[in-house]
Amino acid sequence: MKDVIWDSSAKKTVRGFSVKVRQEIGALLMALQRGIELGAPQAKPLRRLHANGFELRVKDTDDAG
Repeated sequence: MKDVIWDSSAKKTVRGFSVKVRQEIGALLMALQRGIELGAPQAKPLRRLHANGFELRVKDTDDAG
């Protein structure tokens, strides 16, 4: 299984999200760790930061904004 490398500010931000969003992020991270290729709308490759880097995109339907 691949490692997850967290940016400290991203980790702090994610901790402030709703339980539902954190669960979705966890499921997406698990898929990436297992080598499952994700695409839009859930993930966007961030090759300029790291060869295996991804931006995860999760909508929080509980937020009004």
